[in-house]
Amino acid sequence: RRALHQAIGAALEAEDAAPSAQRLADLAYHFVAAGEPTRGAPYALRAGQQALRASAAGEASAHFRAALQLLGPDAPFDARLVGLMGLGDGLTLQGDYDGAAEAFQSALTWCLQGDDGLAAARACLRLGQVRWRQEAVNEARAAFEQALALLGSEARPTTAEALLLLADLHATSLGRTVEGATYARQAVAMAERLDERRLSAVANTVLGNALARGGDLAGGQAALEHALGLAQALDDPAVTAEACAHLASLAAWRGDLDQSRVLSLQRAALARRTQDLFHLRHVYAWLGLHDTLQGRWDEAERWFAEQAPIVEELHTPEPRATLLTY
Repeated sequence: RRALHQAIGAALEAEDAAPSAQRLADLAYHFVAAGEPTRGAPYALRAGQQALRASAAGEASAHFRAALQLLGPDAPFDARLVGLMGLGDGLTLQGDYDGAAEAFQSALTWCLQGDDGLAAARACLRLGQVRWRQEAVNEARAAFEQALALLGSEARPTTAEALLLLADLHATSLGRTVEGATYARQAVAMAERLDERRLSAVANTVLGNALARGGDLAGGQAALEHALGLAQALDDPAVTAEACAHLASLAAWRGDLDQSRVLSLQRAALARRTQDLFHLRHVYAWLGLHDTLQGRWDEAERWFAEQAPIVEELHTPEPRATLLTY
């Protein structure tokens, strides 16, 4: 059977065919089944990356697992790192946060052993994000702080990302809005120096959230609207959805439930584009709460029913608790 897979893989490789995601997946499948790490692992890694770009999380995770199994513990540094980080990303999209955390922790250990501080910092940030999704806030904070220590003070996108994650964690989960806004302002300034438009959009989103939660509604509104404009110009659904989410909260705090509903419906459409269930963790419950407050009972029940299966798929308690509270 292995010899047959090897022959099929070699035949596919020899074909003068246009490159496609399907051909890459076929090459990976046959060389992996042949047990050949020299060609199977590189094709599997490339197929996994292609699947991630297409938001095919399950397929991506399967390719990365296959590559890592073929490579073994004595793999080349870069290949194993790509496999572990890719597996973590795929499992995160699937909502398997325990598996994702294990993959990112392995990547962090691998990077520290290889004395690659920048790669280790990136693994720390991913690990912290997963821990945060699990509501393990102290572990998330420790991972973000470890990443920042590894990065130092040099202005680069990864350093700005670490500052933003710390800012968001402080403002949203720790209730420390002043510290959150301080971190966010540092990230905004760094993003502007680097001329990174997407990073600027994220930074202003985090800053706007921190300011609004701290009571500066006008400052929060201005930062969030600036972030929304940047994200829409980039056609980035994840960042645009996040900006809409915070603007919807701000509108509700001002008592403008109609505007909050409009923004929330925009957020839902954008979140569905990301193919990441985490972006949908609250949106239908929030819409249900609005309809409850305004006496639209049937609509509220419909939104709550739409939210329920999503929170059950996510391995994190907070979205389900929020739904039950509403």
